[in-house]
Amino acid sequence: MKKKKNPIAILLQWAGREKYWMYLAIGLSAFSGLCTMVPYYGIYKLMDAVFSQACTKEFVIRNAVMVAAAMFIRFILFGSSGVASHKGAYRALYKVRCMVVQHLEKVPLGALNERSIGEIKTVLNEDIEKLELFLAHNVPELVCYLVGPIAVFFYPMYHWR
Repeated sequence: MKKKKNPIAILLQWAGREKYWMYLAIGLSAFSGLCTMVPYYGIYKLMDAVFSQACTKEFVIRNAVMVAAAMFIRFILFGSSGVASHKGAYRALYKVRCMVVQHLEKVPLGALNERSIGEIKTVLNEDIEKLELFLAHNVPELVCYLVGPIAVFFYPMYHWR
C-alpha cells in the first residue's frame, strides 16, 4: 500500500525556494501568538501583587508598559507574518500556474478540445487562487491562534511552585 503524501508538503515542494517565505511567516506568527499571552501574564502578576500586598505604583506602570509593548510587538510580528505569507503564497501560485501551463504544453490537442477555454481559465485563475487564501491567511492565523493555548498548557508544567 502506497502512503499518501501530505498535500501541504506537496504544495511546499512545488513552491521550491519560495517556501522559506512561508516558514518565515509561520515563525513570525508563532512569536506573535506568544505575545498574545503577555497580557494574561501581566494580569496574573498584578493580581498576585495585589493579593500579596506588594502592589506599588511603579509595579503597575511597569506591568502596563510590558503589556502595551507586547501588544505592539504582537501586531508588528503578525503584520510582518502577513507580508511574508503573501509574498510566499503569490510566488508559490506563480510556480504552480507555470507547472500547469507546462503540463498543458505536453497534453495532446484532442484532450484540450474536450474542455472549454472557460474551464481551463477557471483552473488557472480561480482554482489556483484558492490556494492563496489558505497559504497567505489560514496558515499564519492557525499558527498564531494555536501557539497561545499550547503555551498556556506548558507554562504551569515548568513554573510550578
